[in-house]
Amino acid sequence: MHPLAILFAALPLHAAPSVPPGSGGASASVAPLLLPATLVGMRVESAPEAVTLSLELTGPVRAVEASDAGAFRLKLEGMTGDRLLLFDQPINDPILRGLRWEQAGPDPVLVVPWGYRLPTRIEATSAGTYRLMVTLQKVFSESLQRELAPGISHQAIRRGTPFGPLSIHALRVDLKAPGVRVAPAMAASKGGFGLESVSGIAQRNQALAAVNGAYFGRGGLPLGLVMIDRALVTGPIYARTALGFGPSTTRPVIERAALSAYVELANGQSVELDGVNQARWDDQIVAYTDRWGARTRTEAKAGTLEVAVAPDGKVMAVGASDLPIPTGGFVLSAMGSPAAWLDETIKPGMTVKLQVPLSDYFEGVQHVLGGGPRLLEAGQTRITSEAERFQSDIARGRAPRTAVGVSATGDLVIATVDGRSATDSVGVTLGELADLMRELGAQDAMNLDGGGSTAFVLEGKLMNKPSDGSERPVSNALLIW
Repeated sequence: MHPLAILFAALPLHAAPSVPPGSGGASASVAPLLLPATLVGMRVESAPEAVTLSLELTGPVRAVEASDAGAFRLKLEGMTGDRLLLFDQPINDPILRGLRWEQAGPDPVLVVPWGYRLPTRIEATSAGTYRLMVTLQKVFSESLQRELAPGISHQAIRRGTPFGPLSIHALRVDLKAPGVRVAPAMAASKGGFGLESVSGIAQRNQALAAVNGAYFGRGGLPLGLVMIDRALVTGPIYARTALGFGPSTTRPVIERAALSAYVELANGQSVELDGVNQARWDDQIVAYTDRWGARTRTEAKAGTLEVAVAPDGKVMAVGASDLPIPTGGFVLSAMGSPAAWLDETIKPGMTVKLQVPLSDYFEGVQHVLGGGPRLLEAGQTRITSEAERFQSDIARGRAPRTAVGVSATGDLVIATVDGRSATDSVGVTLGELADLMRELGAQDAMNLDGGGSTAFVLEGKLMNKPSDGSERPVSNALLIW
């Protein structure tokens, strides 16, 4: 029997005693006549928080819940089904798909198909009228929390909202706890950037937990700032929000990131770069390090020039395109007027120094992971989609999301929300994600890549349900040990 099964009105039945024929009206002591209860009234009330079914009966019944994944089911033992058809009625609700009656042997069964399982409450009253009140709670929250290791805790949340269900996974990470480490990691590749599932990245690095990280483009190129162990992987775009953290003595920071990259000559001359390990466009100069791969992979066009620089800063070679990138060194690749400056100024044998200072906010940090937009600042919702030039597919609507935040004590708060499923999890807007991160304890928070990329891996197991139906290969991940 389901724990919610109740005995409706555990009260004695009263009926006029039976009088045997020919007794002259003399009363006799006999057992009461047990009459089945009849449904005489029914009301359905639908609200954003709950749907309530009110059944009025002529007598007591035993109500036994036997719900399954497809429907709420309530068997009413001791009730006749003679008048049930008079009370079939629709439920105009996006979650509850109508109402019908079925028969289980001698007993009628109230069936309310649902899109997903809801918490239920069954109450009986007998103040003058036998009444059975059934509440199907659409707005609810269920949570299970456990400690994975000292300083690392996991919380699984199942939640009902007026918009539909939510499936949430969250981590709280004390970066000061002994042995705890957090760092970005790139997908495996044979040179340059690659694509790999979050599960694969986590397993290869023997991480306790992992979520997807920064946005990425074709071939696994991160679209935004990534720095690992103080080595710049890719530069920022549009000064979007980034997370900087490590070592453990440094409080994590969430701020918009700018990169003032430039090359400096021995005579003091310098030129500002348009990017590091990013696509080069007309009239731009970009630096490519060995993180980009073995070669620059640029096309030969009119007005292009490249300069290869050894790890000690010495200019090694000059060419038009697709130069080999020295291990530990870099290549300056230019087109248009910057290429003319390179041709006139830099010669083989000269010394060139690459400078890549980040915004002051990130001074001293070990790792930086870009994303955006910002969600929270000092505990208040502040969504910077427009300022950071995010398109509507990220800025608006309900979607799977991944977010990271920093608590008042400096802990990392990491969360994923599944989406695009009416029966499992509908996803959240950026505003709702900001509310969730604040609820989980974040004071500052930012959005990471989401949609089909959202993945939450714990102890080698994929915990969430990606909206693509399986894990999407991604460029990078945020790992926790």
